[in-house]
Amino acid sequence: MKKAKTNGENQRNFQRRRKLEAIAHYGGECSECGESNPDLLLFVGDRSGAVGQIYNWLKKSGWPKKFKLLCYFCARKKIT
Repeated sequence: MKKAKTNGENQRNFQRRRKLEAIAHYGGECSECGESNPDLLLFVGDRSGAVGQIYNWLKKSGWPKKFKLLCYFCARKKIT
């Protein structure tokens, strides 16, 4: 018998789907080096630095163009 998912598992699955949707909208890879591993990708604003998990806000705001998709390593180079 299959075990029912907990609320925590459902929330993690929802967040993962939302993250993948946002990543796909912004090109699916780091705009600097081409890295495509979703676990390494994050969003960077024009002046704000790394902004982390803002997937719902990005979608509700109509996918603002001022954000770029960067991998962790390229974002660190850009911010420091």
